[in-house]
Amino acid sequence: MEDRLNYDLILSLTKAPHLEVFEDIDSTNDYAKRVADRVPGGSLFVSDHQTGGRGRNGKPFFSPKGTGVYFTILLKDVGMNDAVNMTTVAAVAVARAIEDVCGKVPSIKWVNDVYLGGRKICGILAETQGTMEKENLPYMVTGIGMNVYETNFPDDLRDIATYILPNESGMKIRNELVSAVYRNFMEMVSQFPERKYLGYYRERSNTIGRRVSFTQREGFTEGKAIDIDDDGGLIVEVSPGRIITLNSGEISIKVRNYNMNENPSSKCTTYYSTVP
Repeated sequence: MEDRLNYDLILSLTKAPHLEVFEDIDSTNDYAKRVADRVPGGSLFVSDHQTGGRGRNGKPFFSPKGTGVYFTILLKDVGMNDAVNMTTVAAVAVARAIEDVCGKVPSIKWVNDVYLGGRKICGILAETQGTMEKENLPYMVTGIGMNVYETNFPDDLRDIATYILPNESGMKIRNELVSAVYRNFMEMVSQFPERKYLGYYRERSNTIGRRVSFTQREGFTEGKAIDIDDDGGLIVEVSPGRIITLNSGEISIKVRNYNMNENPSSKCTTYYSTVP
């Protein structure tokens, strides 16, 4: 099934101030950073394939041709507080777009992984230019990679990643999906002070109420995720009466929950791996 990316259609659906569409590129994030000084904020860069896509910690991001879609949104003069929440906004934008365009209901794993049927369908990587000492950042790029159609995942992703639509669905949605994500994202960015996206984020969370594990300076820690705060931080009860808030990092979610007062070592548990 061929579903070509269409510049004119995406432009008409997004009204982006600057749009570039590629068949192949090294990385839409890297390209956006290379041209950031000469394009306006709100620019959108879309590709059918990436040869050097990256996830968290520089890990390679699987970006096959024809079945996924990979794009970056460039923002300029971004406030530091807003920058911290950008990946949360992107996750909500993706989940809403999938609901609107595909009629499927995804979930969000803190911080910004979008899941469908217990497996990951989208990766998000936000990168900034500037220093923490300045109130505003000159620019920020938010890259989004989505597994849209059925594909052959490599062995290390086969059990933890999935796609939105099987090939037999006959639907051709990549242009509409990119455009819906962009519109949702830009709308929420314009409403940053109200944090309206947090209600949806909490509703679609597959993390709240689950037993999670993570690494802190003092080492490996476990606890129960109990809420998301108004800054997108994950509130975790690590022992009865002891509550901490995670503002960044990566967690694993246990398949089976258990009572906070039970002995964790007595339980046989399994972890979901995370996708780069």
